[in-house]
Amino acid sequence: MKENENTSKVEQDAPKTLITSKVEEAVEDAQYLVAYAAKAGNKDIDEETVKVLVEARNAVTAQEWSPEIEVKFWSAYKKITIDVDPVTVDSVKALYPSHKKGLSSRFGRSKARRTVNIYTVIAVAVLTVLLILQIYWVVGSTLTTKLAGLLQRETELTAAINEEVKRYTEIELRFKINEANQEGFQSGGTYAFYSVPDWHRDTLDAVSEREKLETELDTLKQRLDRNAAVLLAWHKPLSRLSKPEDDKIEEPATEEYFRIQGQITAITDTIALAVKEMEEDETAENEIAAKNAQLEELLQKQKVLVKAAEEETSELNTVQQGELIPQIASLESWLNEPDRAALILEQRQQNLNELKKQYADLEHQLARQKTREESRRAILTAEFVLIVLQSYFLPLLYGLLGATAFILRSLARDIKAVTYSRQSDINFLLRLSLGSLAGLVVGWFIFLLPSATFLSSVSPLAIAFLVGYNIEILFSLMDKLIESLNKSETAPEEEKPKETAASPSQPATGILAAGD
Repeated sequence: MKENENTSKVEQDAPKTLITSKVEEAVEDAQYLVAYAAKAGNKDIDEETVKVLVEARNAVTAQEWSPEIEVKFWSAYKKITIDVDPVTVDSVKALYPSHKKGLSSRFGRSKARRTVNIYTVIAVAVLTVLLILQIYWVVGSTLTTKLAGLLQRETELTAAINEEVKRYTEIELRFKINEANQEGFQSGGTYAFYSVPDWHRDTLDAVSEREKLETELDTLKQRLDRNAAVLLAWHKPLSRLSKPEDDKIEEPATEEYFRIQGQITAITDTIALAVKEMEEDETAENEIAAKNAQLEELLQKQKVLVKAAEEETSELNTVQQGELIPQIASLESWLNEPDRAALILEQRQQNLNELKKQYADLEHQLARQKTREESRRAILTAEFVLIVLQSYFLPLLYGLLGATAFILRSLARDIKAVTYSRQSDINFLLRLSLGSLAGLVVGWFIFLLPSATFLSSVSPLAIAFLVGYNIEILFSLMDKLIESLNKSETAPEEEKPKETAASPSQPATGILAAGD
């Protein structure tokens, strides 16, 4: 009896094994694995392993830990880890809400659920920004293409109008020549064919076609103004590159623009002189008086020549008289014309109207030049913005979207297979960075590919998305490129000994030559 009491006392006095924090954590992790194996139902876990793990948990709770229990526990822990592979403790924990106090445990959210929410938000945000920029790019590209087409049409219309003007001028010149060749034609600056039915018949097509083209050109100018204004508003943040700060379009510095300006200045002066002449000589008496004075002067010259001829006959005198006679006859016929004053005023008004018409045409041409220059500057700036978007921002976003799609797909697969863990978050962050970089690289170098390749026939943005989704494609291409470059560098070195080898036709050198 005393012996039993002494044995019990020794056991009570024996020191207990210290339970470390690692042991407690391992015991808790083992319970996660047991719970998963039991819930999954497709893992073969023997009863003895479960029994050892349960006893270990009870021993920790009762603070009755011993070396024998710890040895059995680690063996069982190793066995259950192998049995549930590839599932790990971290992956199991990630699927269940944390038991620790915190915001996530309060709302019952697991690590996997929080990660899914984060990357879902990232995907939606990237997609939203991408759609906005894509629509912005499509609008700009459409406006640019449309404006370029309008400019091309404006050039065609201008050329057609010039052809009709040329045809009208040729017809007018033909009628002037025919009238001048007729007997009794008086050179007074007026032509009678303008009121002849044949003139109106021959010029009807040219005049009507020109008016039609000018009407279309005026409408086209309005469309150009509207499209240029919309395009400038489209890229308003960068519009200062093509417009000064006061939003005024600078005058086009083109040869055609300066030529038209010079013509406008000259015709303005001519119109001013014509108006002044009409105001100072309202009845045309001054012009008639000037013609009478010119006639009197010619008659006096004729008298002098006749008197000299009576005194001494000379061949020169006869020639001078012959030159004066038609001039005098023309002036007398012009002065004897009935209602000469009214005809002069009518001709002056006709000339003034023609000058004003020419002035209006030049003003239209000048306005079209300004519109054309404004449209060209709008297209230039828009193309710059489109290139930046297409080469940098859009490929980057498409690559990022592809990487996000891959991450969401991987999350779904890992959660289903219970393989998601904290290490996955690191891989996903790297994937985002690499996907964005891969998309940007595609935007830089896709245009350098040969036109005959498959990649060059696909949209660069689509390639950016595919590369962002599977960056291994880009790495494979890079590896092949580097491999080809290495082969091209090593090839000359391998051929070098062949080049230095002596040929049979060459004489021997060195020792053999000395021996000879």
